[in-house]
Amino acid sequence: MVPEYCLDQESVKRALRPLLPVSTNRLDAVMALFDNALVKRRFSVLPLEQLCLPRSLSDTMALYRDSAVRLGRTVAADCLAGAGVSARVVDLVITLS
Repeated sequence: MVPEYCLDQESVKRALRPLLPVSTNRLDAVMALFDNALVKRRFSVLPLEQLCLPRSLSDTMALYRDSAVRLGRTVAADCLAGAGVSARVVDLVITLS
């Protein structure tokens, strides 16, 4: 399970360019970092147009928390169902982001 919006690398770079207040040389270096990461697709809980809108850190953290909990619950339920076990038999869940 991944977030619902699939963003290709070139679209993300185009959207970020005008948002980064750095010189052209530095901007080219930042874009090279994206290229060298070899990430072809990124997934997001927001469409690209909304990712670029300003929001407070509190709003960003709330969005992250709510989305992580929603996705985590869905994945956990799917895994438990696929394994044919109850959540009661799980002692520990380890996550990362």
